[in-house]
Amino acid sequence: MIDVLGQIDYNKTKFAKKSCREEENGKAMVKEKRATIKDVAALSGVSISTVSRYLSNPESVKPFAAYKIKDAVNQLGYVPNTFARSQRKGGSKTIGVVIPNLEFFFVKASKAISDYFYSQGYVTFICETDNESDKEKFFIQQLIDQQVAGLIIAGEVLKDLINF
Repeated sequence: MIDVLGQIDYNKTKFAKKSCREEENGKAMVKEKRATIKDVAALSGVSISTVSRYLSNPESVKPFAAYKIKDAVNQLGYVPNTFARSQRKGGSKTIGVVIPNLEFFFVKASKAISDYFYSQGYVTFICETDNESDKEKFFIQQLIDQQVAGLIIAGEVLKDLINF
């Protein structure tokens, strides 16, 4: 789809989206945007809802449609946007862990938490606060804004959260 210089071969990328132009060695170049579920649906000749069903459960789609969708996904290099998916579902497969420092106890506890949630299909974000209340509040608010599925907080500044 893109040659060594990063120039798009328009004969092969009917569904490529142009997002910005750059100059390199006096040549105008076009960068390609990330493929969307709409692009996959258009290339495979099925509806967006069929592509969505296939991505959630490939067996829920007829074999020929599944083949066309799989081919379009591979051809476009489509990768599902997990952030957008979690926004639609109102949650995520992410756990936030806020710890005061990287001393031995908190490192071991964080590893055990991360290992457990990994086995359950979750991603763990570990945030270290350096025992600073402002940092802790910032991390907690950011994790809440990211709509994490759960939040584990360890530290001495928890008493400040009662009024948070």
